[in-house]
Amino acid sequence: MLYDWLKEHFRENEPILIEEIAPEDLSEVEVRQEMKRLCSMGLVCRYDAGLFFLPPEGLTRQVVRPPRSLFAEKKFMLDAGQPCGYISGKAFAAEAGLMKRPLTVIEIVTNKEHRPHRETSLGGQIYLLRRPAVLVNAENRDVLQLLDLIRDMDDVTDLGPEETAERIRALVRRRNAAFADAEPYLEYYPDRIWKNLYRCGLLIGAGGPAGRI
Repeated sequence: MLYDWLKEHFRENEPILIEEIAPEDLSEVEVRQEMKRLCSMGLVCRYDAGLFFLPPEGLTRQVVRPPRSLFAEKKFMLDAGQPCGYISGKAFAAEAGLMKRPLTVIEIVTNKEHRPHRETSLGGQIYLLRRPAVLVNAENRDVLQLLDLIRDMDDVTDLGPEETAERIRALVRRRNAAFADAEPYLEYYPDRIWKNLYRCGLLIGAGGPAGRI
């Protein structure tokens, strides 16, 4: 039974992509038919097109859906459990404390997007997906996310120049980011990345700590 297979492979409230459901005895069409049946029985919950989760067993009240961020991470930023993308643009700037305006679109850079960019929706939220200039992996994800923020710093802040630079420096310190980690990727960024690194005091000789980006 497909339900038993799902329970063996996924935890309660864990996002499930339809393409991950691959029992040996069912075809793709049969999987979709069976998932529809399980959803009608309340054994599986549909979050969005092609996205599901197993609700806690024995739940007698209305099911509380897991956070949208979990589904977005699974669908756009993970590939076979490995990082392949990251939040960028104004959404990451808000996480870094550079802006407080409500966001209508969340930007994600992901290997899964093959066009330069496109908009899609998930759980009622609009996402702008961007193709990366260099493939994202577990080793470079955090550095690329920082470099995107530094590149776009003038466009994604509600703060003044000095406070923006200080917030970025603080983020770099928290992540212990080193120039040696960033240097291989600087060629993929426009020339203004160097100017912005200097403005943030993140270059040697510009008031930044040696070795930091």
